[in-house]
Order: sequence, then C-alpha cells, then structure tokens
Amino acid sequence: MCTVSYIPLVNGFVLTSNRDESPKRETALDPDFYVHDHVSLYFPKDPQGQGSWIAVSEDERLTCLLNGAFEKHSHFPPYNRSRGLIVLESFQYETPFDFYTGVNLEGVEPFTMVLVWAKCVFELRWTGERKFFTSLPNEPQLWASATLYEPSVVLKKQQWLADFLKENPIPEQEHVVLFHKDGGVLDALNGMRIERPGSVKTLSVTSIQIVHSEINIIHDNFTSVFEDNWDSHLKAENVW
Repeated sequence: MCTVSYIPLVNGFVLTSNRDESPKRETALDPDFYVHDHVSLYFPKDPQGQGSWIAVSEDERLTCLLNGAFEKHSHFPPYNRSRGLIVLESFQYETPFDFYTGVNLEGVEPFTMVLVWAKCVFELRWTGERKFFTSLPNEPQLWASATLYEPSVVLKKQQWLADFLKENPIPEQEHVVLFHKDGGVLDALNGMRIERPGSVKTLSVTSIQIVHSEINIIHDNFTSVFEDNWDSHLKAENVW
C-alpha cells in the first residue's frame, strides 16, 4: 500500500505495490476471484477490512491504493468504511473521471489511488476534505505513502527506479518484484522494503502485469510466492 511503481511495456504495463503495514495485522489472503457488486475482480483480500489495496478486473482495469494524500495526516477514527473497500467500489464506474466525480468519500481516511484503465494512468487523491484528479503521462512512475515517507525519500525512490530502468529498459516482471524487495539502498527505515522496529514493515509485494491482454500476478509475502496467469486460468477453469 505504500510504495508503488508503474512501468509501461511494449503492448502493456507492470504495476507493483509494496504493502507496508503493522506486523500485527492479519496476513492477507492470496489473490483470488471475487464478485463485488456484480463485477468480477481478482485481488489479495485484507481479512480485517474485507477490501484490498490492489485489484484488477476481467476487462483489464487496475486500481491500487496508498495511504495518505499529499502529506502526513492525523488519524481520527472511526471512519465510515475501509479505504480498501473504495478500491473495489471504483470498478462500479465506467471511467476514472466518473469515479472521481461520483464517489462519496465523506468520512473516509485520506488516500492516494492509482488507476490504470484503458491503457491510461490516472491518480486520485483524497485529503479528507477535497478530491484531486490527475491524468498522468504513460511513462514510469513511482509513488510512496505520504504517511510514511518524507518528500525527499520519495524523490530518492524515484531515482532508484530511474537507475533500475537504465539497467533494465524492458524489465521482466520478476526483476521488478526483486527491485521492490531489494532495490535502491538497503535501508530498514526508508528503503524499498522496510522494517521499522515496533512500527511497520513491508508485509508483501504484489505485482500485476498486463501484456497483450494476458494478466499475470505475482504475490510475494516473503514466506511463499503466489503466481497466476489469467490466460491459463481461463482455459483451464473457464473462470469468467
């Protein structure tokens, strides 16, 4: 939920997310198929909030969440629903702009949301009072949670991604996952993979690649690696 990269590829893209959370939080369920409000989705489920920080639909729309908007905010629960449920709600809208204008976020904790729909990249930020919507260029991007990382740290991570892409201009998805685990400078406080004593740690890395309408998901929780490919799933089990 807290460090996310987007890398455009020939005929597709790969988006990868590090979930930085309290180690006391219940382990997320491996990615699986769910039907949410009549929309078929695939995502790792958070047992606590029943939502997710990342999800993809059968029509190749992807939504990913980070905690916080532009700056660190104070935490004032109770909130009316989990931010992870907003990820699932996004798929009820025809376009990202419809989502931005239509979703009611009153009583929801601040967040940043990345939407890759119809091969275009959009960003929605909610400060707790206002929504901000941006269409982004189709080029490498990196975000890091405003609740955990100072702007200077975000800039360092963006430079690490740029350095990684200089060495790997057309990276394999597995290499992107390794970058999210061990890239940049190894730093338990502000690296790509963190472990802050008594606070938060990187619990998993989830990567979704869509190329030529083939969706491949890697979910690594550091004890096991789950990988799935929708083309083989479709042929084998007729999921959709």
